[in-house]
Amino acid sequence: MHVPEKHKTAVLCLEAVKLDGCAIEYVPEEHITMELCRIAIKPDGCALKGVPEKLKTEELCLAAVKRSGLALEYVPEKFKTASLCFAAVRRYYQAIRFVPPELITMELCLMAVRLNGYALRHVPGNFITMELCIAALRYSGRTLKYIPEELRTEELCLTAIGKTVHALRYVPLKFKTKARQPCP
Repeated sequence: MHVPEKHKTAVLCLEAVKLDGCAIEYVPEEHITMELCRIAIKPDGCALKGVPEKLKTEELCLAAVKRSGLALEYVPEKFKTASLCFAAVRRYYQAIRFVPPELITMELCLMAVRLNGYALRHVPGNFITMELCIAALRYSGRTLKYIPEELRTEELCLTAIGKTVHALRYVPLKFKTKARQPCP
């Protein structure tokens, strides 16, 4: 429902943000206060998207990513520290997509993959190790899809297939054998 600008009072805006933090996007700037920003991110850190840049503080950004790791996408670069990024990824593995390259570490990648093996698809290639691949496969055999072909060993492929036959489609041809014909 659209509310004309002249009817958007501070009280009305506060009530709207209490109902849905993301409503802060539609609040006129003159009604946006630090307190309103805190209220907005409380239920959903991704409401940080609608917070004006000048009101984003390190404290507010940390509170947002602790509620929703994906709020990291809306954190200004100047506030993206190793600890803030770690908190975001710990909250939600896919937040690794928004971590600046210079803050990505093996520890961060391993944590993301241990939380959810599919995080491997967001890990930069230079961080993908056998240890990371094994951790991904512990989560799901289908993560074989995200393991670089040069790291797909016969042992990894067997582990993946042992978890799900659907992983067979990601097994390199060199490890596949022709099916034997049953004896007549």
